[in-house]
Amino acid sequence: MVIAMSKFSLMVLVMVAAVAAPGTVLAKNDGGLLDSLIAPRGNRPAQPYRPPAIRLDELLFGARDRQIIANFFLRNPGYFDYLPSGLRRQLVTKGLVPREVSRQPLPDALARRLAPLPDGYERTIVGPDVLLIEARSGLIIDIVRDVVR
Repeated sequence: MVIAMSKFSLMVLVMVAAVAAPGTVLAKNDGGLLDSLIAPRGNRPAQPYRPPAIRLDELLFGARDRQIIANFFLRNPGYFDYLPSGLRRQLVTKGLVPREVSRQPLPDALARRLAPLPDGYERTIVGPDVLLIEARSGLIIDIVRDVVR
């Protein structure tokens, strides 16, 4: 009995067989670029990327940071940008910064006086507040309220 198969059907059959029998070797591992990208290094299995653990108390605005920020804006007014009250109510810890809100970076003179942040976090001015946010997601970590003038 002869079964007629297209090239595509044959390829699908080979792929299904490879999935069904994971120990089966379909191609020789010749150490090429592709193999180096997909093969785990050493004897350990490949692990998904996990960012380094960051303690929350190291990120939050401390009393010293809050004092430095408040004093800076008392001495240097002019950074305030109006924010409608409906949008301002959305700025809560563990919330997200609304997309329609304009964010300004902290002035360099102020940013240099504060402790550096780990990669992926930033301090920004939104209306009369200074926010500490996770840059990729826009998650609000901490807020210093009503300091920007």
